Amino acid sequence: MEGADAKIRRARQHLEQFGVDSTAFLRSRKHNFASKTNETEAWIVYWTDDAIPPTDLSAVIGDCLFNLRSALDNLVCGLIHTQNRQHSCAGRSFPIYTNAEKYAKVRNNEMGGVPEAARKVIDALQPHQRPSGSEALDPLHILNVLCNRDKHRSILLTTAYSKNANIVVHTNDGRVHRVTANRVLRGDGPEIIPLPLRPALVSPSVRIEAAGTGVIVFRDVDGPWGERTVGEILTLCLTHVAERVVPVLRPFFNT
Repeated sequence: MEGADAKIRRARQHLEQFGVDSTAFLRSRKHNFASKTNETEAWIVYWTDDAIPPTDLSAVIGDCLFNLRSALDNLVCGLIHTQNRQHSCAGRSFPIYTNAEKYAKVRNNEMGGVPEAARKVIDALQPHQRPSGSEALDPLHILNVLCNRDKHRSILLTTAYSKNANIVVHTNDGRVHRVTANRVLRGDGPEIIPLPLRPALVSPSVRIEAAGTGVIVFRDVDGPWGERTVGEILTLCLTHVAERVVPVLRPFFNT
């Protein structure tokens, strides 16, 4: 268990580092708001300077994911060594499958040498065991997909204001109007925020203030993580491995 435990501790350190670095980056950005009108409508254009986080931050995320994924593979090798200390563990890994048929084809090869009782525990942890339609939401599947993207492609990041960002508009009649954005405001391109105000109240320009919580999300939203923040996803994966996977396999190392 020493190797797996060490990798989980390292993943936790990377997650903490991500929190520190991402907070510093988000605080450093400049938010820009400009009022626009035509004859009948008024709106705000929002954008940020330095919308894309530094590449080093992406590397920290990849390190966190890699340590979690390799901790699982270390568990399989450790389980093999409880039976045969001389086994090289070559070709062995912790399988993660959303499809039961594909899993059945590789189960015995990927976990060759693992005690059958431990294999059955890993069987129960598979994403394909979830209710139909929710397999891709399993934290192990999310971890596997993100780790593979980091290794073979790249994890592209973007920033976003929080949902329900509060925008204060000081109009030309001396009044203050508050507008709540009902969606995530991404920082990597201009966002249009409609204003329920007459154009004359904001033309030619007015003072605009905003308050919200800056967050970092994955640019690719085609995965099961959707719009959830990077911090939420990393915490989900780490918690699942540390509290749901490791505890049910640890007893096999104590016999």
